[in-house]
Amino acid sequence: MEYHAEPGKPTLWRMVHENSTYDIPLRTLCSKDTPNLFVGGRLTDGDSYAGGSLRVMGTSFGTGHGAGVAAALYAQSKERDYRSVQKELVRQNAHVKLDQEA
Repeated sequence: MEYHAEPGKPTLWRMVHENSTYDIPLRTLCSKDTPNLFVGGRLTDGDSYAGGSLRVMGTSFGTGHGAGVAAALYAQSKERDYRSVQKELVRQNAHVKLDQEA
């Protein structure tokens, strides 16, 4: 993770614990005010520390893919169901860590 505290301060670098992964909830890709608006990449919502890893290219590709799938599924069903998004991403050969229940 790359974090810029403020102008003129050194960049802080933090690794995800033991090269593991972390979840990015579907709600970070959804607009609060516009139900059919989904975003990915640098527009993904998170606090300033989460933003340090959300805005990098690899993560941006993944969140963009997820936002696109979520938007397509929403257009069909008018629902924001993260399990359906996960299943479709897996069907499209995306690298996704599924919930225990999914």
